[in-house]
Amino acid sequence: MAIFAKKQTAPETTTPRGDFAVDVDTSGVPSQPLPRTASNAAAGTPAYGIADAMQLMRSLPSEGNMDLVVRVVRVTLNSVNVKLEDIIEDASRRQKAIQDRISALHGQVSDLEEQLEARRREIGSYEADLKETTAVKERLALADKAAGHAPTAPAASTQPPPPPPPSSSRLANLPRASERE
Repeated sequence: MAIFAKKQTAPETTTPRGDFAVDVDTSGVPSQPLPRTASNAAAGTPAYGIADAMQLMRSLPSEGNMDLVVRVVRVTLNSVNVKLEDIIEDASRRQKAIQDRISALHGQVSDLEEQLEARRREIGSYEADLKETTAVKERLALADKAAGHAPTAPAASTQPPPPPPPSSSRLANLPRASERE
């Protein structure tokens, strides 16, 4: 419990409590109520809010008697004029802000999912159009080839163009078909 540990340089006081004395480190505790600035007072945010309480609770041991830890925190906060009601109200405001942000993010995700689905439909439409265009092109090319016509425009296909016909000088050096057999 480092928060209640003694500091070497801090002055300490002993406060009688019933039958026993308690060592209290008062170096970091203001003698007056915590000040409220104009900005956090206008926003309704207390000088000590839920974020501070969460940080404090994280630093305390969670195993063991949690009821005792909470009572010590409550008494400690009351001793420095921090009202638990203010922290609880701040927690409610924080919960509302978090829920609103979660809702906004869910809305944004929903909008993005709709855009994604629209893009998928668009891609599907283009893919179907590409498939149909390719099929019709291939059929027309076959029909043109069957009619004995050479294609009028160079085909934009994935196959490499055929090699150029051999020149007449190269033909003279090639063996004739009757000589090859």
